[in-house]
Amino acid sequence: YFTRIEIAENLSSLERRTVARIRTLSEELITSNESMGSLIRGSNNLINSYEKRLNEVKETVDSTKTHTNNELTLIRSQQNNFLDNIHTVESQAKIFESRLISLENNLSAVSIPLEALRTDLYEIQTQVNSSAQMELALNGINSTEQETHQLPIYSNSCPSTALNRSERLPQLKRELEQSAPAGIYDVRVIFDINKGGGLIISKLESQTAPNHVLGAVRHYVDGLVFDNQGIEFAGCEALVKLKVS
Repeated sequence: YFTRIEIAENLSSLERRTVARIRTLSEELITSNESMGSLIRGSNNLINSYEKRLNEVKETVDSTKTHTNNELTLIRSQQNNFLDNIHTVESQAKIFESRLISLENNLSAVSIPLEALRTDLYEIQTQVNSSAQMELALNGINSTEQETHQLPIYSNSCPSTALNRSERLPQLKRELEQSAPAGIYDVRVIFDINKGGGLIISKLESQTAPNHVLGAVRHYVDGLVFDNQGIEFAGCEALVKLKVS
């Protein structure tokens, strides 16, 4: 009888321990499951965060790539336009150069006869004295009443004949035609004559003649040569009267 009681007690004690062990294991399993779930949730959150960040980076890269491609396309377009403009300018430059060469050739063909014509006109101008409508008067007398080769009046002691007067008159007429306005001008010239017959101007003055007229008279008188037979003269004086119309 006692043996049965002991066995029953032992079985009851074993059952209690087993139940307690099972309860402990169950609690540990529940705690472990909770920890595992928390770990899994943390891992999922971390994965989701990384995935979100990766998506943001991908979107940024895609946006940058698109912007870069657009910029490259714009640069290529501008480069092509620039090259087209260069080709257009080069083509226009070649056309302009060709036209310039043609124009130079035409000018060269025209300049030669023009130069010959200019020479002929100059010779005609110097030969037609009446075109200047200029009269020379000496000592207050109108030149139309004088002979063509008469010189301005000089001091009695000085020679009155210039050997090259006719050669010097065309130059005087040309200069007056080019620069002198219409009018009557009196020019007083005081000069010396050296042994060689050359004229040395000491004074040139006028109350009416402008500077370019005085310059023309100076050029005319300065080139005169006299037949003074090797004698020097000083203080010679001449009055040159010019009528330009």
